[in-house]
Amino acid sequence: MAYGTKLPVYIYRTKLERILPKDIDVLKRNQKAAYMRFLNANKVGVLISTKPGQENLKKAIGLKKKLKKNSYLFITNNIDTREFENFGLDSWVNTACPRLDMNDNSVVNMNKVQ
Repeated sequence: MAYGTKLPVYIYRTKLERILPKDIDVLKRNQKAAYMRFLNANKVGVLISTKPGQENLKKAIGLKKKLKKNSYLFITNNIDTREFENFGLDSWVNTACPRLDMNDNSVVNMNKVQ
């Protein structure tokens, strides 16, 4: 929401916090870095969740066919970005939770690469 709107955004956890424009700029830079990393990648992992509402297997298979890169499908219930380094891939495409690309600059959301 903070990324998609120019309105002030607040987060309530145990106290009310405001998301500052500088935080949004950092997020935009990270997402741009992830996209550039994807464009230059030779080996790409496509992430698929088995959770209801996040499972996009058909879209992921279609994306894999469209990519002109070596791509691999990864189907799981819980995605742990700390495990990505174990696979030796250059970039990851997320078809699951749209917030996943906010935490890791090696992940780009599917809607950004189609």
